[in-house]
Amino acid sequence: MVTWRKPNEGTYKLNTYGSALQESGKIGGGGIVRDHQGNLINAFSLPFGLGTNNITEIKAALYGLDWYEPHGYRSIEFGSRLRNVVQMDKQYSSNTLEISKDNPTNSRH
Repeated sequence: MVTWRKPNEGTYKLNTYGSALQESGKIGGGGIVRDHQGNLINAFSLPFGLGTNNITEIKAALYGLDWYEPHGYRSIEFGSRLRNVVQMDKQYSSNTLEISKDNPTNSRH
């Protein structure tokens, strides 16, 4: 069963998701922002070009997080499969996962 946990009062929650089409390599992602009562604050769905599932997860997360501050939201909680990407990266390397807006790819040092 899939459940959604409400954030604490005064906090907003961003949930994101990304997906890739295996044959074409096209990727897209989306997200939803809700308040502590579960009310919809913002939602988005965007194409991101070509890439992998991991890249689209990162791009969806960055897009959602970039939306917060300019709109006056300061206290956020983040839910995403991005944690799976970070965990997968840790399985292959003990180094850090770097994410930048200009090049959201895995960089191992």
